[in-house]
Amino acid sequence: MAMQDLEQELEVYSVELEVISGHGLASKDMGGKSDPFVKISIGNRENKTKVIKDNLNPIWNAKFSYKFFENPKQIRFEVLDEDLTSDDKLGFAEFNLNEYFNSKQKKPFNGHIKLNNKNSKKAKGTIKIKVNAIKFLPFSLQKVAQQQKETIYKQNKEIDNLSQQNESVKKENDS
Repeated sequence: MAMQDLEQELEVYSVELEVISGHGLASKDMGGKSDPFVKISIGNRENKTKVIKDNLNPIWNAKFSYKFFENPKQIRFEVLDEDLTSDDKLGFAEFNLNEYFNSKQKKPFNGHIKLNNKNSKKAKGTIKIKVNAIKFLPFSLQKVAQQQKETIYKQNKEIDNLSQQNESVKKENDS
């Protein structure tokens, strides 16, 4: 199996996520309030924050940690108002992870993202999130890669030595 194939098979995608708060969310309940929570979808996994009753500016401070062997590509945040019968949608947002996995800069995202509605129009409000996304290789694969680098280095040195010897022989033969 080629080294590139091994790397693709053994990449690990780590996502540390914090859903911090909501700001200026829409009111869906009587009395001008909502009971908001966030449903998070990433890869094949889902999580929810706790429900904050009667609040348009909730503070969740919910932390989640994920590990994947395939790139989850994005995080979907769906902000909902909890109701007895069915939850009302307050808006959603999507966060692209690819640029963080493929970036050399490993600075986490920490900021507000705007909510949209199903018609791709802006919904009312934002959510504040913190995302740290890292792609890495397991230690055993790093060790194999390092050994291969050392072997290539030694082979290149040997090629240089043989080239020098070849040049010396050529000069001797020419003289």
